Amino acid sequence: MTSLDDILTLLAESVEVDTLGVQTVTYAETNCFCAVNSVNQREFLEAGKQGLKPQYKMTIRREMYGGEKLCSFKGQIYDVYRTYEVGKDYIELYATLKEGERNAGETV
Repeated sequence: MTSLDDILTLLAESVEVDTLGVQTVTYAETNCFCAVNSVNQREFLEAGKQGLKPQYKMTIRREMYGGEKLCSFKGQIYDVYRTYEVGKDYIELYATLKEGERNAGETV
């Protein structure tokens, strides 16, 4: 196992509805140590078939993960599109740039 020497912020989304029916989205943040790696070629191709552009494979301690679908790493927001349990102690999170973030950075 590589060392967990980067910081990843898991974002747990919750939606609150006020008395007027207006929805407010908030995020509970959980910081955890992670190992960050590039995705391999096979993962990149398989995700590409689903219209995804994978960015990272992030490995964290399994007990830190609560099913969050979003995370933040180095100022960018990512969608967690897939997970993979590695033994009993670790889980890999496969992340792609969040749709709005990806479109904001692309040029035509």
